[in-house]
Amino acid sequence: MQRYKALVLLSLIGCTLLYTILLLVIKQPDAIYSDSGMNFLQLDQWIGSGYQSLAYQYKAAAIDPAEKWLPFELPWIGRYDGQTWLQYPPWFFGLAAPFYLLLGTIGFYILNLAAFLLTQFVLIALARRTGASPVQQSIAVIMNSIGLTAPLYTLYFHEYSLAWLLALVSFYFGWQAIQREQTRHYVSFAVCFAAAVVLRLELLLMLAPTALAVAWPALRHPQRHWMKLLWLAAGFTPVIALYFAGNRTLHGHPLGLRYINNVAQSGVYGLAGHAAIVYKLLFGRGEGLFAQSPWILLVVAAVFWPRFRRVSHIMRFFTLIFSGMLLVLLLTPNQGSHFAPRYLFGLYPLLGLLFAHLIIQIWQTWRTSASKLSSRAALLVLLTALLATAYSVAQYHKTLRWILASDQAVLAANQQLITESQDTLVFLEYGSPQNMQWAMRSKSSLVITSAKDLQQFWQAARAHRIGAFSIAWPNLNRAAGAGIQSTAAIPGFPADWLPREPDAIHSGPYVILDFKLSP
Repeated sequence: MQRYKALVLLSLIGCTLLYTILLLVIKQPDAIYSDSGMNFLQLDQWIGSGYQSLAYQYKAAAIDPAEKWLPFELPWIGRYDGQTWLQYPPWFFGLAAPFYLLLGTIGFYILNLAAFLLTQFVLIALARRTGASPVQQSIAVIMNSIGLTAPLYTLYFHEYSLAWLLALVSFYFGWQAIQREQTRHYVSFAVCFAAAVVLRLELLLMLAPTALAVAWPALRHPQRHWMKLLWLAAGFTPVIALYFAGNRTLHGHPLGLRYINNVAQSGVYGLAGHAAIVYKLLFGRGEGLFAQSPWILLVVAAVFWPRFRRVSHIMRFFTLIFSGMLLVLLLTPNQGSHFAPRYLFGLYPLLGLLFAHLIIQIWQTWRTSASKLSSRAALLVLLTALLATAYSVAQYHKTLRWILASDQAVLAANQQLITESQDTLVFLEYGSPQNMQWAMRSKSSLVITSAKDLQQFWQAARAHRIGAFSIAWPNLNRAAGAGIQSTAAIPGFPADWLPREPDAIHSGPYVILDFKLSP
């Protein structure tokens, strides 16, 4: 197997080229929306305030001092200490701020690319520690690049790439601590574990079994191993204490506003409801872990194969990974709907590594088994793994196309709103404004969802001498949009809310109604 060492380098070069092209050539750097847009809006407003305030700066506060018509609702926004806050803590976008200031929005993707490449290097180092050959290391790198949809989160301005890196580094040092029991590994594991939790709280559950395995000798014999517990506490406690204190200061809760809002919105599902969440995370159409990447089912099934079970360090590795997965499934408050089961994302590089170990063992069984039955069964499993991997790569490509199409649509909508001559934009629904943060940088944006409130806004606009404003409504029929002459022709638009027809109508991704108010 040593003659295949060049494969590791080739797989790294290939994945580097792929993601460099995706992030720095194909990706539209200004296509920042949804969760990414919220992070970006907070960063932009923080910089605009001269780094003085992290609170949400509502541009329409003069017209709406009671903040009834904020452009966002739960879980995106909340109130604490008399101020309004977007839900994301500043730890990630604060780290990304220098990249943005130096390079603009392209800096976000350079940060993501660096984190992704470092994740691959750590994965190779971990693979070597588990006895993986160069071929197995290459398989792990490839599966971690295109065998899952989760790496496509690097195309978003979000903490996933950094959290993914920290989770894997934490697991690496945890594995080293379990195998070697050296002080530096204990401290490094604890620091990286805490830092990963700061970025993504679910990693506390994902890495908890590893933390227990690291601490287990000391917990069993505290008189002999108390220093190990001390080193773990020395690495973990300061980082988590600062995290809790920062969240408490900003949002009044040690876990922050995002935790408060998501728990408040999730509610209590009961056993049947939670079972539905678990099913969607694992088998949900289009986003379930096994539905997107069926090769992972082979990794799960491998625990029943005696030859795989006999490799003690691989079984320990398997146990740590799937114990963390089980904890997340048992305690997740919702399915975290997106294009991948993101609450489980800390597992993905490790699953690819287990798959690499499994495939080579099956290959060796096919080549060396004296039993025709065993050889044929191994060949059948290899062909199944090949088909499952091909299907997973196809899902990766499908998701990539969806992301790029979404980028184009959101960019076009934001550009239309930015070029609109009126400075005040009124949306009549909450869905689409969640993707319009780029336009909100320069426009006073409100959401009004009833005819009564629209009448109140109309009066407030006159009282504050707002000479003109626009109402933006998603264009549900783009093909007929060019022919819209009156509100009666706008599909789904509640035209009876308006006291009169607009002064002008523009169509595009949005139908925009311009109103001029007489003094």
